[in-house]
Amino acid sequence: MKRQICIFLLGALALVLAGCGSTDNSTAQSLESLAAYPETMHLNEGDSEIIQVVFTPQDAEEQGLLWTSSNRSVAVVDERGMVSALAPGSCTVTVASKSYSEISCHVEVIVNGDEEEETSSPSASQAEDYIAYLPETNASSVFPTYYLSESEVAAMDAEQIQFIINQIYAKNGYVFRTQSIQNYFSQMPWYVAVSNDTSRLSMSSLDRSNLNLLVRYRDQKGNSASDLGWIWTRHVVDGPLSASYVSSLSDYDIQLLINTIYAKNGYIFETPSLRVLFEGQPWYNGWTYDTSQLQFSDLDKENLRLLVAYR
Repeated sequence: MKRQICIFLLGALALVLAGCGSTDNSTAQSLESLAAYPETMHLNEGDSEIIQVVFTPQDAEEQGLLWTSSNRSVAVVDERGMVSALAPGSCTVTVASKSYSEISCHVEVIVNGDEEEETSSPSASQAEDYIAYLPETNASSVFPTYYLSESEVAAMDAEQIQFIINQIYAKNGYVFRTQSIQNYFSQMPWYVAVSNDTSRLSMSSLDRSNLNLLVRYRDQKGNSASDLGWIWTRHVVDGPLSASYVSSLSDYDIQLLINTIYAKNGYIFETPSLRVLFEGQPWYNGWTYDTSQLQFSDLDKENLRLLVAYR
């Protein structure tokens, strides 16, 4: 009899333990998606660069990855996501989950892809015609680089406020859930994806102070802005720039202001990333690839002169 009771108790205990194990497994985070950055990688022959992968959710259990290159004669990729350029051309690097074959993403790799654009580089006397991004990779140098004032933010509209809020999050590595916003910032040379969890971002006291101020005024004005927010540079170049203001900007932001002046006068950019940057903006109406056809106002000419001097 005692033996039967002991067997019964052991069986009941096994059922309890099995139930506990099942409960623990139900709380595990399953992988939902992958994102790889940069979306397009430009390399010179012999160069190497690593692809960064962001998991959603970040603490998903299944983080094993498979890497493949569509053309191993152009570029190869190792198990860490390190891409090595072997010969001129283009290929697609695919990163996929080992656990879920349907979850994958792609990076376009272009080797020596920028050489054909070298003929468009400006001479010293045509510096204002140079319409391309400078390789600004220091996110801390991206606007705003100083403490915004109450009066400065109060003068902004909802679109401008929303854009600056997004830019602060982006320069701290936030991975946006809205695809249009993520596509926009992933093209910025300073953008490095960190997490889609804002609590994991390491913001400076300056960024946090500016963010709190901007959010307060955005909420006061009402949430009438688009997801992305109107590009802040369009507001800046509508008035005269000062030397003190321009000197406080990063090289990247100075070039972005130059590009914006060209864009508002109807220039159609040959560089794909620049086209994506301005197309779709309500004020942009591109009509020519020829910069000599653009009719700059006296204000635009003076702003360009100042910006080029500090670039």
